[in-house]
Amino acid sequence: MTSDSCGKRIALLFWEGHLGIAPSLIAGIEALATRGYRVDVVLRKPVGGCAPPPPFDERRVHVIAMRRLRAAADDAVRARSHAATRIHLLPHRVVRRICEHLDRIRFHVLCRRLALRERHCAVIGVDDDGIVVAGPIAARHGIPLLLWSLELDPLAGSADPVRRLVRWLARRYRRKVAVTIVQDEVRAHALEVLTGGSGAVVRLVPNAPAGPVVQQRGRYFHERFHLRPEQLVVLHAGAIIPEMLAEEVAEAAATWPEGWSLVLHERERRYPESPFVRRVQAAGRGRVLLSLEPVPYRDLDVVFASADVCLVLYSDRHGDNFRLVSRASGKLAHALRVGVPVVCSDLPGLAAVIEEYGCGVVVRSVGEIEDAVLRILASRDQYRARAWVCYREAFEFGGSFSMVLDDLDRLTESGQLTSPSSASCP
Repeated sequence: MTSDSCGKRIALLFWEGHLGIAPSLIAGIEALATRGYRVDVVLRKPVGGCAPPPPFDERRVHVIAMRRLRAAADDAVRARSHAATRIHLLPHRVVRRICEHLDRIRFHVLCRRLALRERHCAVIGVDDDGIVVAGPIAARHGIPLLLWSLELDPLAGSADPVRRLVRWLARRYRRKVAVTIVQDEVRAHALEVLTGGSGAVVRLVPNAPAGPVVQQRGRYFHERFHLRPEQLVVLHAGAIIPEMLAEEVAEAAATWPEGWSLVLHERERRYPESPFVRRVQAAGRGRVLLSLEPVPYRDLDVVFASADVCLVLYSDRHGDNFRLVSRASGKLAHALRVGVPVVCSDLPGLAAVIEEYGCGVVVRSVGEIEDAVLRILASRDQYRARAWVCYREAFEFGGSFSMVLDDLDRLTESGQLTSPSSASCP
């Protein structure tokens, strides 16, 4: 019996809501729909500056976006409380925290009402907040529970009692899942340590878009910034934040050759007057180009293909979520997909995959970036070819996620897996 013939329906609960910048989630939803499942995606409506997800097949995918009580800021400079929830007598951060916790309650209610109205055959919780809502739903309706881990311990270090409660509940429900989806073996081990052990089947699915390699070149940044045709573009994509060494990279770029341009491209809308963006710009001493408007998800291939080299740099001072990034790096997957060589941080897992395939150069500090780029330029075609090989063998989404689809078929037909063994991505 196929999924389509019995009209199976799955709920995917994504509290964070930034679906437009989560390539593996997008690819997974589309794969579920193609398999014949009907997918209810419940999320918080993303902030105004976040790139929207691509349009899904409305016959198969129903996206339910819960409006936030507080209109979260695009940037710290333009932060405003929603008119309906502003509390003038309290500090801004307190108002934000109160509204966040009220949103948690509203999210729980929304998901439980949906579960009562629709007959789901399985529920997938994304990260801590998602699994805390999905766990009780799975138990009440007697359906399989799956965890999709995008972030490692996202609420760590918080003294807020509600967030600490969410962390405790998440650890409890992670032990009850039938299948855990995580990006690679390094992060799977870290998640197992956080959970304290579980009997879940572990499926390794890299944070990558679906589809084959793309053999094209782009001119997006040359056209946007009116660069000379021969100008070299070094792209640092993602978030302009300390965790991605944005300020340090900008300072290093100030001494690069005149024919090189560092482009910082944001995944969410930012504003030049933001204090941190201004610091980054000052550090670059006029040598940094800021691309502060996100592009539609379907245009990301063109954006990454417009770079000569892509930087995949993360700080190891901000916890395991960044230190153990490896196959969780969406920008790494996007760069390799279009054959752009990378310069990456010397971090566990990340450095290993780059050195194994020879698709880039590993650096221990931002001061080594210039020499790394020169090494790549000396053998650019070879690095490009190896980037495509790396994408095909280590980041191709379809083969990895096919095991999750098989798991779901077995779980929803018999209620149990017939082959409870872990699997690594190809």
